[in-house]
Amino acid sequence: MGKYGKDIASSSSVIGQKNQHFFQVFTPDKCSYHLKLPAAFINKLDEDLPKKVTLRDSTGKLWSVKVVKSGNDYFFQNGWRYFVNHYTLQYGNFLMFNYHGNSRFHVSVFDYSTQCEREDTTIDYGNENPLLGEDACELEVPESLRQSLGDSSENSSENYEVIANSYDDPEKPRFTATVNEKSPFAVHIPKQLVIDHALELKTDMTIRVQSGKKWPVEVYCEESAKRYMIRRGWHDFNTDNNMKHGDKCILEFKKGRGGRRTSDVIHAYPLNVKLER
Repeated sequence: MGKYGKDIASSSSVIGQKNQHFFQVFTPDKCSYHLKLPAAFINKLDEDLPKKVTLRDSTGKLWSVKVVKSGNDYFFQNGWRYFVNHYTLQYGNFLMFNYHGNSRFHVSVFDYSTQCEREDTTIDYGNENPLLGEDACELEVPESLRQSLGDSSENSSENYEVIANSYDDPEKPRFTATVNEKSPFAVHIPKQLVIDHALELKTDMTIRVQSGKKWPVEVYCEESAKRYMIRRGWHDFNTDNNMKHGDKCILEFKKGRGGRRTSDVIHAYPLNVKLER
């Protein structure tokens, strides 16, 4: 049975082992942020599954992806979004994974309408290397960090410090928000984040997830007390994304053009990896 927790360097070689395959039909609600590996595939492996694997497409492009274990389930997580974005994966795309051992997967992407393998879709990453840069740029937080976050959004100033110290680019205005059943219609924005980034928050803002879906929200600002919270629309966002009490997501304020302090868009990155079955 395949296991989890070995470093790449210590993974056993697969010599003479038949390559193992699995497929996945892409659905944005379940596959955009992480991809669950089939239990039957894990059970067939003759080697330990490493914490980091490499995805290779038909053109030879490479993506480094972390493998995260949650309970008995395994997921592609940090780095997976680069692959999703590169191919602009949409509902119904058929993904075929061929595991060659030694942390190497070959991935083929098929189009639902043509039933043929898709051609490469190139996105300009600038100076960012998809293989080397995922740790610095991914916002999906590892289990150790998730466990260190507080249970209440009222402690969001402490959460903000944890988040800021956990990434290579702490300059981005982001914090972790926790769904609280005692206050399901609002979440506090840490005042220290607003002060440190000199944010000028608009009353009417938009929460947006990676798929492009948006939710209008109202931001309440009491400048005299430096008190800020997201109110109207927060409950709708949680409900539509099946977020329940205790679930967390990172909220990042998108600054205006030219780096202006005024912000009217909030990017949301859910942290919980347990998917609906």
